[in-house]
Amino acid sequence: MNSTDEYIQLGVLNSDNLKGRFFDLDSVIKMLGCRVPLCPIWVKVSLQNPEDEALIIELQTSLRFRKPSLLQNQETGHPPFIAVLPSQNE
Repeated sequence: MNSTDEYIQLGVLNSDNLKGRFFDLDSVIKMLGCRVPLCPIWVKVSLQNPEDEALIIELQTSLRFRKPSLLQNQETGHPPFIAVLPSQNE
């Protein structure tokens, strides 16, 4: 971990700031893009209750931020993101 990682973990993505809260797309982009050009090494994306009318997308993210060449999930064509299918959540 480096100083950027500590800033993100302690100030932005700490459990007190996130637990039980819902964020709109702009807020998520600002949180994850707060250290451009650095971004999370990986982001797992999953749908919560996809049968409901209100679509909720859950993001699980690394607390380590790095430059784009070091991101995981390069093979998906859209690093650092990886989709987690509903059957994979169980």
